[in-house]
Amino acid sequence: MQRKRVGLLINQVVSDYIAELMHGALRAAEDSQSDIYIFSSALMVNDREDESEAYAIRYNHNAVYSYSTRMGLDAVVIAYDGIKQCNKPGDFERLLGEIEQKPCIILETKLPGFRCLRTDQAKTIRDMMEHLILHHGYTRIGCIRGPVGSPDADLRFQIYKGMMEKYGLPCGEDYVETGTFMPDSGELVRNLVRRHPDLQAVFCS
Repeated sequence: MQRKRVGLLINQVVSDYIAELMHGALRAAEDSQSDIYIFSSALMVNDREDESEAYAIRYNHNAVYSYSTRMGLDAVVIAYDGIKQCNKPGDFERLLGEIEQKPCIILETKLPGFRCLRTDQAKTIRDMMEHLILHHGYTRIGCIRGPVGSPDADLRFQIYKGMMEKYGLPCGEDYVETGTFMPDSGELVRNLVRRHPDLQAVFCS
């Protein structure tokens, strides 16, 4: 029987989450005797004034993902949020238009017309917050949220905010910093501690 060929589209390999995702894909491919092709790049939004240079950068990033549509793959899995959050408007939609001709699964975000695999992030975050609030008795909890507009980041922040409001705890803007899902966002904890030296915990998205 001919081995199936599956593509996995991810953003840049800089996080533990993406590393675990790749390891899982490799194990699954081995177990099912399939071939896995991993496409790693980023559809970066560029703020440079030189539009020709910005276009060249976006073109190079797009080329990596578009190549997956020209390999005769049997199926494609897309780590949606990691790609979408650094996407130039319209680029991702064009990519989906090319890919939707074959079986495709979107991770973590529901898109009309596509199969989607999601984890219950909301319950996980509520459990985490209740552990901090009820088990430890913390009342001053800061938040380092992810990028505004990222479905994962927006959901996690709304749950954090809702849990703080549910228990009547302060969660104004001065308790929040906006990160990028990158490791250096941990430095933002310093800003929270400077504003609130009595901070007891930090919820990090």
